[in-house]
Amino acid sequence: MLKSVIGDLQPLKGQVRQGTNVCTEFYTQSAAEAIRSSATVLETLERENPVLTNQEQRALMGAFLFKGNDLLKKTNVLSGGERARLVFACLFGRLPNFILMDEPTNHLDMMSKDILAEMLRTYPGTLLFVSHDRDFLESVADDIYEVKDSKLARVI
Repeated sequence: MLKSVIGDLQPLKGQVRQGTNVCTEFYTQSAAEAIRSSATVLETLERENPVLTNQEQRALMGAFLFKGNDLLKKTNVLSGGERARLVFACLFGRLPNFILMDEPTNHLDMMSKDILAEMLRTYPGTLLFVSHDRDFLESVADDIYEVKDSKLARVI
């Protein structure tokens, strides 16, 4: 479903059209696995978000629990949760107004889940995500829909 929304797959029925001023970011389940290089955490953020000032970069990294020497760690030694937090920091740094996420809490410890939930609760744009983490869904989502037997039903 998410790949149809971003245009990677044709929808089975109907069509998907995005507005002209929509800036979309897509977090996939495998996004964190793709970050394995000799670049540091800070270099990765700088590469992904070149328009951010040094102060904005450090504030963003701090919001995702990267502080001090953490910024100098090579990404190929980060845990799965640290890589996921780095991907989220890069994503939020691009200032999208529409974020799609596929299982965003995979690989995250409880503290990282809480940080992500807080960022999403205060996020001013639109969120669309798929998750099996019911506690996370209930803490973040305004509306929850379930796909069952090829039908979409509102849960809350």
